[in-house]
Amino acid sequence: MRILVVDDDRGILNALKASLASCGHEVFVADSGRRALEFLLNPQDEPSLMDLVLSDQRMPQMTGLELIKTIRKIRPELACILMTGYGNEALRQEIINLKRCRYLEKPFQTDHLLYLIEDWESDGQPPFSKVMVDEIGK
Repeated sequence: MRILVVDDDRGILNALKASLASCGHEVFVADSGRRALEFLLNPQDEPSLMDLVLSDQRMPQMTGLELIKTIRKIRPELACILMTGYGNEALRQEIINLKRCRYLEKPFQTDHLLYLIEDWESDGQPPFSKVMVDEIGK
């Protein structure tokens, strides 16, 4: 699976890239929502062919939610996961209600993220319901 990880924290980018790549995923990184959109909008760039965007919520210039809403306009089929340590029920519901989008509260175990991605990859559908997302966030 080709995954674009978006976070303004280099440590998180590097950790997620290493974890996902060690499981055989092709991982690209962007340090902002704007940079992620540049990748996705440029057909000459490899990242324009992503299968999944994994984005942090709190970033300067553009939030993860703003990024995902923009992605929905240009690539509605692209799967997205919003990660946040500052979530609330309204944000959770907004993400869950978007097509092919899920919400993941930080901190989370990398194994949980890998399981979700692998399960998603196996049948092409998001494998986790609101109940499962709630369990991961605890």
